[in-house]
Amino acid sequence: MHEPTAPVADALHATFAAALRYLAILLVVLTLVGGTAGYLVHGLPGLWGALLGVAGTALFSVPTVASMYVSARRNVAVMSGAMMGSWVLKMALLLAAILALRPLEFYSKPFLVGTIFIGAVTAVLLDVMAVLKTRMPYTAGADTTSGGTETDSGGTGASTQR
Repeated sequence: MHEPTAPVADALHATFAAALRYLAILLVVLTLVGGTAGYLVHGLPGLWGALLGVAGTALFSVPTVASMYVSARRNVAVMSGAMMGSWVLKMALLLAAILALRPLEFYSKPFLVGTIFIGAVTAVLLDVMAVLKTRMPYTAGADTTSGGTETDSGGTGASTQR
């Protein structure tokens, strides 16, 4: 497996850093807005439901982006392993949290589910925004043997200028 080139690795690293910044802002806003709304609508159980929902959102969103941030300068196999490992870990933690919270009554279940849903959807949109804002280099280097042109691999004879 090949290591990513320095410009590509730097662009990936910057993308995941931006996604982590966006997630941190989302979690703060979700805590303030969700917690306030939960408290105003359902009192203390609503506040607890929103806070647990923010924790669920963090559990759903942060591990994958953080593992990609840490492994962005490594080869594709390491990045893929980190992503899959973080996914398995967060699913196990999510299952354990659901099983632990199920019999408890101190929180508002609608606020828990609503906060997780709003947070998870917003987190995905913020990840997409981080990727769309990335300036990713996509050329591997110039071919100096063909005089700056090459034919396409489809055999049509069309040439592209590098």
